[in-house]
Amino acid sequence: MALTGLVVREDEWKIVTELILDGISSSHTRRAYSQALDEFLIWFRDEPGRQFNKATVQKYRTELETKELAPSSINVRLSAIRRLALEARDNGRLDPDIAAGIARAKGAKRSGVRLGHWLTAEQAQALLATPVEIRRPLSPNGQQRCRLMWAARAPSRTFKSKSGSCKVA
Repeated sequence: MALTGLVVREDEWKIVTELILDGISSSHTRRAYSQALDEFLIWFRDEPGRQFNKATVQKYRTELETKELAPSSINVRLSAIRRLALEARDNGRLDPDIAAGIARAKGAKRSGVRLGHWLTAEQAQALLATPVEIRRPLSPNGQQRCRLMWAARAPSRTFKSKSGSCKVA
């Protein structure tokens, strides 16, 4: 089977997919890769004459980005496709140069979106300046935990650990 050909036969696709999935120990990764490869095959066959190469994988990435998928979702799909190329190469079904090109295909950029409530610089300074009444000696780590309780507006303003306790003023 040459994946660069115009048509990828269903039986050949299943053989390569099974080789990929058999080499994965995590059931979650196996499921994600299986779904990703099935979706890619549908997309790949959608346009007659499409070749399996780096340019095609990059075009697929662009189409996934236009669907506004999260970068991590896109990158999981691309990892499965890269694995497909390497497995096909290892089994003599894909030219090594084409497989190497696909392996170098860039993933989606992660923008580093932070979730949750983050402190501003001023809030962080106020947190560090919060007076802590130490009842028994606390390690610096224990003092930080005590301050974090204050930041979280914990109902209990007392922190106890093996090494000591404190009360947030």
